[in-house]
Amino acid sequence: MAVQIYYQLIRDIVIDEQLLSMLQPQRRKQLFSFRLESDQKRCAAAGLLLWKHIYNKHPERFTVSYNASGKPSVANAPFFNLSHSNDFVMLAVSDTPVGCDIEKLHKAVLSHHVFHPNELNALSNLPSGDIQNHEFLRLWTAKEAFLKAIGTGIDAKASSYDFSKSNTISLYDGSFWKLEHHTVCDFPDYLSCVCYKCLQ
Repeated sequence: MAVQIYYQLIRDIVIDEQLLSMLQPQRRKQLFSFRLESDQKRCAAAGLLLWKHIYNKHPERFTVSYNASGKPSVANAPFFNLSHSNDFVMLAVSDTPVGCDIEKLHKAVLSHHVFHPNELNALSNLPSGDIQNHEFLRLWTAKEAFLKAIGTGIDAKASSYDFSKSNTISLYDGSFWKLEHHTVCDFPDYLSCVCYKCLQ
């Protein structure tokens, strides 16, 4: 299958018995550990997306496992990844390892710990304001989606990867990864990115 992307508006979530019945036990426990309603709704939105597009299609595979970086997976089911930002939770589903990120447009923060020197140079050469902020968001979502796809999340090696000129990357193990950016319909101040492993 091609990579499939789903969004859930957090404000549309109503936490009731029907929704709770769709959530995994671990997620229900996590939901009730949050004190703020906004955090509970965010947790429930992620659980609802997973139920609709993973668990409901694979009811016999309800055991979720997590790698050392906290990335969830379900044995013998499609690969998936979650992200959230402000109003949205995002789910990406793929036949190959996948990562995703969604962010709301905000002021660029140039970090040497996250960005490659080429990326920092490209950002620094742009005028401050919307143009720089949008390119910052493009690079940030690419970086986060890629690092989640390979299973590490943002770590000390984040700045070693350069996405300033390409939406593809090859790793030392011979694997090839592709990134795709998407705008969120009717919400132009959001940008999302998916990264997935290409089959050889």
